[in-house]
Amino acid sequence: MDLAVLSLVTITLDKVSQRWSELVDFLRLLLEGDNSLLDPIRHDHLLFDNEDFSKSREYFWAINCLTEFEASISANIEQWEEFRRSLKTLEVLDQARIKSPPISGEGSLIELLERSDGYCARLKRHQRFFQDKRTATIALRDGVRTFIWFCQ
Repeated sequence: MDLAVLSLVTITLDKVSQRWSELVDFLRLLLEGDNSLLDPIRHDHLLFDNEDFSKSREYFWAINCLTEFEASISANIEQWEEFRRSLKTLEVLDQARIKSPPISGEGSLIELLERSDGYCARLKRHQRFFQDKRTATIALRDGVRTFIWFCQ
């Protein structure tokens, strides 16, 4: 396999993981910004909704977004893992052909694979973040619905 192709895939995987990192940072600020857990009064207000049900709509929006993000990032991970599996097959066949130089000091085959695997590991951490936040947001949404039902 040509190292230039792997180098381009590695660069692209880096960019993809950076963009997901930006989204995770934004969502962390949005969903965890006020850290209400340590303040019982603010924490209890997570259960209250106004007459426009804006809190319920916000939770519904967040759950839907997190579900879509999780599906998209899973596809990114799956694409790298499938590419990586195909490389294992090609590595044996192409050992003699791996002679082209990497793009501008990008590194050897092993270095590129290790970097790409690291970017994929970052994607997997982001995937877990989306899963955890979706679960927590569902619990908050259900708490609001239960609280509304209880108060009626």
